[in-house]
Amino acid sequence: MATRTKKTVESTTETNSISNDVIVVSHMHRDIAFILPQKKRVTINGTSKFLRGKEMGVIPVGTATFTKVKKEDWEYIIKTWAKFEPFVNGLIYASKDESSAKDESRDKKELRDGFEPVDPTKTTTKENTDK
Repeated sequence: MATRTKKTVESTTETNSISNDVIVVSHMHRDIAFILPQKKRVTINGTSKFLRGKEMGVIPVGTATFTKVKKEDWEYIIKTWAKFEPFVNGLIYASKDESSAKDESRDKKELRDGFEPVDPTKTTTKENTDK
């Protein structure tokens, strides 16, 4: 897969502002699909998307994915599902361009959705010895 250069990101940003797209940032592990009028489907990619179809893998923690969505579709989603917990908690949000999305996702890298792997050596759960 080719890597993007800074020049590519800038041109993407210019295209986004002209085409009225937003970059939706997700700190959720799972994809989330929204059904809009006329049965249009908008899927926000989750951070574990790259694991689909693999037998094993490492679930990423503290990462985010970026999905380009038409601005009017995003506005409909936010209006319709305003009380959806990932929106309220800041796990899913929109940025005007890819550069802003990257900056904001770095600031929010401590967000967790509850599906992260658990380190058993750091839990306070004790074995049930009642028999």
